[in-house]
Amino acid sequence: MGNIRRLNLLDITKDSTVHGTYIKVFGMMDKYKFNPLRSNEIDYDKDIPDIIVCDPSVTGNNRELQVDVFSYIEAVRADARLSDALIIMISNAKNQGLIDLAFRVGIDYWFHTSQDSKEIIKVMETLIDINEEKKDKSLMESIMSIDEKRVELKSKIETDVSETIKKIGVPPHIKGYNYLRESIMMSIYDPSNLQYITKNLYPGIAKRYNSTVTSVERAIRHAIATAWDRNRTDVITEMFGYNNAKPTNSEFIATFADNFRLKYRLNLI
Repeated sequence: MGNIRRLNLLDITKDSTVHGTYIKVFGMMDKYKFNPLRSNEIDYDKDIPDIIVCDPSVTGNNRELQVDVFSYIEAVRADARLSDALIIMISNAKNQGLIDLAFRVGIDYWFHTSQDSKEIIKVMETLIDINEEKKDKSLMESIMSIDEKRVELKSKIETDVSETIKKIGVPPHIKGYNYLRESIMMSIYDPSNLQYITKNLYPGIAKRYNSTVTSVERAIRHAIATAWDRNRTDVITEMFGYNNAKPTNSEFIATFADNFRLKYRLNLI
């Protein structure tokens, strides 16, 4: 037997015969086990049902419950939180019009109480397999989409940082240019690096570029001095708010990182 997967199951059946049938069938499944949810206590923000079992509850001339359950199914299908729920209707009715209406409002399958239990189980496990695969695929696509957006954003920020460093007057051919860009990017995504610039930031850059902490610190200082000597007043004033005193390495990196975090509205990561 493979891994048993547990699913949330919401029972809103009202007919006792239907209820007994569903309890018997779902209890006989080997691949899946179910966590029962109480319809009067469920919090749809926390307890999302994977499967909803219902019945049309038409007894005699009482059609009020029928309207209720069909309205409920329509509401479920309109609720984004419940969009992946599998809706199963079990009934002892054989009214084709009723069955057609149930499918129109959004059920996934209709079972009759007289059907063989093994047949119902086989169909149910197939339906659940397909639905769970669809949810897994959707989740993976969502994760991949988020990852792709993160990579895209990081690339965009790095390009922006590179262009701004060049505009401020740091030539891209000197070592300090790459070290500065790397230190700014590291500080954008982890501001704690600025608290331990000589213990974390410089060693990290030195390791990546096969250099030394002293060489990294010196090259960054030289790059900043070069930019200030070029006196690109407008860009410096826009970034730092002044254009006189040359900033220290940590002041330069911190100001850049803070500006770009605000520009891209990045939260602490």
